[in-house]
Amino acid sequence: MAPLKDLQREYPIIDSNFQHFCASHGIFSVEDFLIHDIYTLAAFTEQNISSETLKEGITQVLSIIDDMHQPWLNGMELLEDAKRNKHFLPTGIQGIDLLLGGGIRVGQLTELVGPSASGKTQVCLQTASNVARNHMVLYLDTGNSFSPQRIARFLGKTHQLASAQAKDQILQKVMSNILCYSVFDIFAMFDVLHQLEYQLEYQDKGGGCQMRLLIVDSISFLIAPVLGGTSSQGRALMASAGYLLKKLAHQHNIAVLVINHMVGGEGGTSKPALGESWKSIPHSRLLLSCDSRSNVYNVSILKHTSMRHSKHYLNSGAKKTRTNEYPQKTRRQKRPTPFVAAVKEIHNPDEALSLFHEYYQMGYKHDYPSFSSLIYKLAKSRNFEAVETLLGYLQELNIRCQETLFCALFQHYGKAHLIGKAIELFHKMPSFHCVLTVQSLNSVLNVLVDNNRFSDAKEIFDKSKEINLRPNSTTFNVMIKGSLKRAEYNEACNLFDEMLERNLEPSVITYNTFIGFLCKKGDVEQAKNLVEDMVKKGKHPTAVTYALLMEGLCSLGEYKEAKKLMFDMEYKGCKTKVINFGVLMSYLGKKGEIEEAKSLLSEMKKRRFKPDVVIYNILVNYLCKESRVGEAYKVLIEMQVKGCEPNAATYRMMVDGFCMVGDFEGALKVLNVMLTSRHCPRLETFCRLIAGLLECGNIDGACFVLEEMEKRKMSLDLEAWGALVRHACSGADASELLSQLILVNSD
Repeated sequence: MAPLKDLQREYPIIDSNFQHFCASHGIFSVEDFLIHDIYTLAAFTEQNISSETLKEGITQVLSIIDDMHQPWLNGMELLEDAKRNKHFLPTGIQGIDLLLGGGIRVGQLTELVGPSASGKTQVCLQTASNVARNHMVLYLDTGNSFSPQRIARFLGKTHQLASAQAKDQILQKVMSNILCYSVFDIFAMFDVLHQLEYQLEYQDKGGGCQMRLLIVDSISFLIAPVLGGTSSQGRALMASAGYLLKKLAHQHNIAVLVINHMVGGEGGTSKPALGESWKSIPHSRLLLSCDSRSNVYNVSILKHTSMRHSKHYLNSGAKKTRTNEYPQKTRRQKRPTPFVAAVKEIHNPDEALSLFHEYYQMGYKHDYPSFSSLIYKLAKSRNFEAVETLLGYLQELNIRCQETLFCALFQHYGKAHLIGKAIELFHKMPSFHCVLTVQSLNSVLNVLVDNNRFSDAKEIFDKSKEINLRPNSTTFNVMIKGSLKRAEYNEACNLFDEMLERNLEPSVITYNTFIGFLCKKGDVEQAKNLVEDMVKKGKHPTAVTYALLMEGLCSLGEYKEAKKLMFDMEYKGCKTKVINFGVLMSYLGKKGEIEEAKSLLSEMKKRRFKPDVVIYNILVNYLCKESRVGEAYKVLIEMQVKGCEPNAATYRMMVDGFCMVGDFEGALKVLNVMLTSRHCPRLETFCRLIAGLLECGNIDGACFVLEEMEKRKMSLDLEAWGALVRHACSGADASELLSQLILVNSD
């Protein structure tokens, strides 16, 4: 690690004054910080006239230290990383999917090993045919094993009830989604993989078809010839191949499936080829074998990131041919049904609903997972009429429902402001053979409070005892939030006292709710006293707690105090988070100090904080309000380049910003990207854009926007239509405009 003086050029905060201060405490290099008491050092800064600057310097050095090694991750962070976009791709082979809990894992390298005629290529071909129904598949064939005829047979067996025309359409789609390359040496494979890497980078930016599976059949045919001898080049090539395959899987969120063969080991036993060095590369290893006398196929988990290494026996159910069925004898976690797996890959809710009916017509018996997966998708698109129809089917079929389904529906009803339906569904839950718990109580109360229906929330809360529900801390937190939202501070305090009487311990969220209310009122001192009280009671303030205090200080115009608090929180045992920078940036944006907000963003980056979508949205919002839409658009491009995905609010602000400066063509381009990203604008944004496009004479653009509204079952209200008609009638081409608008609205 470098001496402090060598860091000054890249980090101006580590200036000569900071270096002299550190030197006075025996600190001359970054290493010295690792053996020094940082809290004592921070205390000494208070005796210096440049206290705040010195603290910033200390924080900067600590950030440099953090950046010089792999970040520490707790178990929760690792779990979130594993769940984020790391789904399963069903192989279409029931037993294997059951064994793996859903299929092969996206983002990981899975290896199939086994002797000749054990079904390895069979598994690869069937997995390819199953995945290719919705995604692109790249199949690297090293031994002329790829067989389109076998894939056609798989599809024929799977869709026996479909018409001949439907079968042809499915076959054509699957075959066109499978790209097969013949590679006969490892260098040819490297060429193909590097080309694939470029294509996946383009795919990640939103271009091209979505590739989700890479198959190498077989990897051992390519690597085995370069191994052996005294040279280490072969092992280096093997390691490079493994690293590249894992890199493609992880960075581009694809599944990689490779085949390895067996070789003779000690005592005449067989073992996977490629040796111990390769053994550590795959995330998962499955061993396939076949008992020729009983026609029983076996699959064993030799290695898995989330399962024990164990063996399971799977019957083939057929003679001699390697079949597409691997039923499992040992009971394992239930895998998603074929319909559930298929519907998850469909983005259009209407297509999902059609698929539901198509499966039913083919004789498929829908169960609760089928209904719930479709209901989630329909509710998200606000097709509540179809949702209620499916709920009626659930009641008629006497299917027991899970509570989580209703909690999700409460939230979707709330977002659509259909509060009456949320209340009605809450009371009807027992008719779905669903046991009411405090979870559903909390969910419906939160929706009511967020939609300013506190009296309804209070009525349900007061009657909770009658329906055998005992409120918990979360229940009281929701009710306290509702009281404070109505500025009923005394009522909130009474609820707090009732919590204590029921032996319910207030959480940090409880305190933060009160702290936020007091800070909005401008009573920051009382909020600080409440923070001290929570510390005395063993509750540690979080970054959100300090963000609320910082907002309170900013509302009083005490920006410097708020910024000082952000640095002080580090020395009180609470790590600064992006949310704290967001508070300062919002204040600067409101004051019109955009350049200062930009410099704060630069400071974040220097301190190794990665701005999130909220931070970028703050900058986009205030740049647009200042009519600096061109700069806001550059921020949009920057966040995408940096790997931060814009959300609906980002696009909406950009569309509104372009409309505000009269650049309706630019607004239409952003809207196109927004719709492609499957975000839906608000009605107000649609209305404003249509009016602007009509004003500049772009009838086609206005009709396109109206058509998109129709697809989403959104319609202009009478007032908006009146404004459009008045505007259209004032122009020279009034009749043409009106005929176009009426035509689109009547579709």
